[in-house]
Amino acid sequence: MAHRDVWPDLALTGADVALLQEVPPPHALSSTEIIPGGEADWRTAGWEKCDWRTAIARLSEVVHLAPRPTVPLHGTTGNADFGVSREGTITAAEVIVEGHGLFTAVSVRSGAENRGALRTRSSS
Repeated sequence: MAHRDVWPDLALTGADVALLQEVPPPHALSSTEIIPGGEADWRTAGWEKCDWRTAIARLSEVVHLAPRPTVPLHGTTGNADFGVSREGTITAAEVIVEGHGLFTAVSVRSGAENRGALRTRSSS
């Protein structure tokens, strides 16, 4: 998403669910159901300033979303915990249709941690 404000355009896609990466916080008046909700810290953890994160948005009445909370790796307590190394890089939700959980949708940000090294290698 390249940190662009995509929120106004999502409803025009015709999709039921949007998996988003590197999005800024949603608009305060947005009627779209968004995971994580408004109480979340809208940042990606790490050494760089990242006022964006991954998110999942419900775009139609056909589906419902049940958040699958993520837990920092140092806070996991068992196999049910969805552990992440950098908060904000993974968002997960169960997608529910007609009362049945169909699948777990996961939005993952996977940026190159050392982009300069990758460009150097790929140009050789």
